[in-house]
Amino acid sequence: YLEDIPPQLIVQVIKEIASAVGVNGMIGGQVVDLLSEGKKVDKETIDYIHKNKTGALIRASVRCGCILAEAEDDTLIRLTNFAEKIGLAFQIIDDWLDEN
Repeated sequence: YLEDIPPQLIVQVIKEIASAVGVNGMIGGQVVDLLSEGKKVDKETIDYIHKNKTGALIRASVRCGCILAEAEDDTLIRLTNFAEKIGLAFQIIDDWLDEN
């Protein structure tokens, strides 16, 4: 199956996943989350954590599907926006469950 996928799409998917899990994605969000435990944090920090933890992986999953399907730019933008909202909802619920 992989031989049917154009190499440039595979490279795009690898970049997408690497970005999502790296220091500017899930790892970065997790580090900031751990450093913020027990502290009063500002809205900007909370937004960063929520955007980058699991949300980064959800966003990357959706974007990779779009890339492999060779979706039009407008579709990629709309589905990225959708994925970010799902990721935010997931993270808010996850944080709430951790507190209760």
